[in-house]
This record gives sequence, structure tokens and C-alpha cells, in this order.
Amino acid sequence: MATLCKIQKMDLTARDERGATYSFATKPSSDYLLINRNKGSTSGCHYHLGKWKVKNPETILLISGKIKLYMRHMETDEEETMDIEAPAKIEMPPMVYHEVHALTDIIMIEPADEKLTPEKYNEDTRWPGRK
Repeated sequence: MATLCKIQKMDLTARDERGATYSFATKPSSDYLLINRNKGSTSGCHYHLGKWKVKNPETILLISGKIKLYMRHMETDEEETMDIEAPAKIEMPPMVYHEVHALTDIIMIEPADEKLTPEKYNEDTRWPGRK
């Protein structure tokens, strides 16, 4: 079980011949990022300071596919790697560096509390690279 972040499977609401419906809760949001990544790609490679409330914690909804998530706490150097399969909700606290490696093609949704601007994002985000 993850110790550097919180992983929750989404609740199955209904399933029939058409497929499945899942429910989940996030912080109140008016804007969202829809993220498509190809198998073999790497995303993230950063951590957040927690100044921006939507990044404290950062919530990522893995809608489809499978990822390998690498994490390192920037203050304690604790490291963790785990495979996560959709559907799942990932809550990443501040100061935890994270890399998302797409093991398959993936779709993620990331809630935001306002329109994402480069200035706002850069104020709270650091890209130190992996040790």
C-alpha cells in the first residue's frame, strides 16, 4: 500500500452490457485537465510546494490504462514505486516528487480550481529530476 500518496479505487456504481459507471469525489472544481498519454511515455517529473490549494494535495484521476508511479519525498528521500490500474484516484501531497510512466495508453483527469496559467503553475511547481 502506498505511503507517499493516497490511492483509492473508484466506487463501482453500476455495470451492465454497455460497461461500467464509477463515482468519486474531488475538491470543488470548475476547470479540469484532460490528459492523454501514449504507452511508454513519462509525465510529471516534478513536485508541488502546496501553495496552490488544488495542488495540496494534487488529485489525479486515472480513467483508463495502467501506470507505474515513482515517488520520492523531497524532505525525507523516502522512495516508492507502484503499478496502478484504472479506475483509480491518486492524491499526491506537497513535496512528493512524482513520475507517471504509461504502461499502456492512458487517460487521466486532473481537477483545477481555476484556469491553469503557466505563471500560477510555475509558482508552485519544481522540476528537480530523479536521483
